[in-house]
Amino acid sequence: MRDVIIKFLTLQEMEQKTIASQAVLSQIPDRLAQALGEREKIQTELLENKAKLGAARAELKSLELDMEQLKELKSGNKLRQTRVSSEKEYNAIYKESEVIKARSTEKEEATLALMLTLDQLSASVPQLEAALAEATRLSAEANRAIESDRKRAQNEFDEATRQREESLASLDSSLAERFLSLAANRHGKILAPVSRGTCLACNMSIPPQLFNELQRVDKLMVCPNCHRLMFWRDDPGLGLATPESAPAPVAPKATKKGRAKKSSTSAAG
Repeated sequence: MRDVIIKFLTLQEMEQKTIASQAVLSQIPDRLAQALGEREKIQTELLENKAKLGAARAELKSLELDMEQLKELKSGNKLRQTRVSSEKEYNAIYKESEVIKARSTEKEEATLALMLTLDQLSASVPQLEAALAEATRLSAEANRAIESDRKRAQNEFDEATRQREESLASLDSSLAERFLSLAANRHGKILAPVSRGTCLACNMSIPPQLFNELQRVDKLMVCPNCHRLMFWRDDPGLGLATPESAPAPVAPKATKKGRAKKSSTSAAG
């Protein structure tokens, strides 16, 4: 039965490697999206600012045309003021001049505000272009690192899967089915090492009689607490015992002859 436990330990290791590799592979899409996210955010802002800059320039050109038209209207109004022939006509020309003045003030204020916006947008574009170049560089580095992780995880997964299949094929079909069933329900962790009467998977003590049976290593046994397959970790045949877990050495008992010799020596003294 010891050889079965050894094979199960190997299978468990391969199972956990495949699970770990799958976890890395499942994270790849999110990591790629995160690597591209900052770059796309900056690129979107840059495109928006360029569009705003183009619209602001077009609006400024329109305002300049309006200002030119108002300037011509103002000149015509002043000329008409020199040729006024009645108070009624004067009042009409004066009222028109006030309207032109108000519209000119409005256009001037709009022009000043727009020029401030243009300055801000013009300054932001090269800054965003530099930020985009840096984000593109960092994104490329991240993509290379992610691709390297993906290839390594895929290779580890393929190799662990191959070794797992080989180990399963070397088992009796009933044992292989039992392993697969337990692995599916335990996320690959099907074996529970037991040392000094304690299951190290659930940290619960097992009955002494059960522990004694386990040490005989003649059948597969299940932990009554966590329901994993137990194995005696300190079994010399497995080679898993650590200095801390190994039983303390027992001092040899003195023989009767040794005690008699010691007594005679003491008496002589």
